[in-house]
Amino acid sequence: MGRVSTTVDSGLTNAITAKYAQVRDPGIRAFLIEGEKFYPEHAISFTTAEQRAFYDLYCAHFRKPRPVGLAVEDFAVGPIPCRRYLPQQPTDPTVLYLHGGFVLGGLDSHDDVCAELAVGAETEVVAVQYRLAPEHPFPAALNDCWEVFGDLRNSGESVVLAGDSGGETLRQPSPSRPATVAWPASRARC
Repeated sequence: MGRVSTTVDSGLTNAITAKYAQVRDPGIRAFLIEGEKFYPEHAISFTTAEQRAFYDLYCAHFRKPRPVGLAVEDFAVGPIPCRRYLPQQPTDPTVLYLHGGFVLGGLDSHDDVCAELAVGAETEVVAVQYRLAPEHPFPAALNDCWEVFGDLRNSGESVVLAGDSGGETLRQPSPSRPATVAWPASRARC
C-alpha cells in the first residue's frame, strides 16, 4: 500500500482550489478542498484496500474528539462488532446508526458522527460494523444490521433507525426484508 499519500504538489492544490471556486460558502469550500487531498485523481483505479486506506485517512483527519461525559463501549452481537454511545442521561429511543459506504467505513469512520448524535439527541446510539462488500456481497450487510436490530428489540429497547448514504439504503425495506416484517415504518428517519 505504498501508493497511499496525503502529500499534494502546488500544481494539484491550485487545480483543486479552482475546481471548487464556484462554491460560495468559504467553510464548505475549504472542507471540499482539504478533503480532496486524501484521494488521488484516479482513486477508482486503486484496490479496495487502498481506497479504504484513503477513506480512513480522510475520516481520521476530520474526526472530532468525543464530547466530554459520553460513555463509549465496544461490544459484539454474535460476530458483528458494534459500538454503544451513552450520554449522561439518555432518553428513549435508542438510535441504531448504520454507516454509509457498503465497501468502506465502519465504527471509527463514523465515531464522531455517532458521538455527536448521542449527545445532541440525548439518546443512546448503537453503531454497527456490518460486513463490507465486495468480500461479503449483498445481503450480508443487511443481515448484520437486521441481527443487531433484532438483538436490541429483543432486549426490550425502543429503536429508531438512522444512517447516511449506504446506511440509509440498508435502513429501507427490501425484497428480502419486506416492509411488513422489516424496519418499523412508523419510526422517525434521521
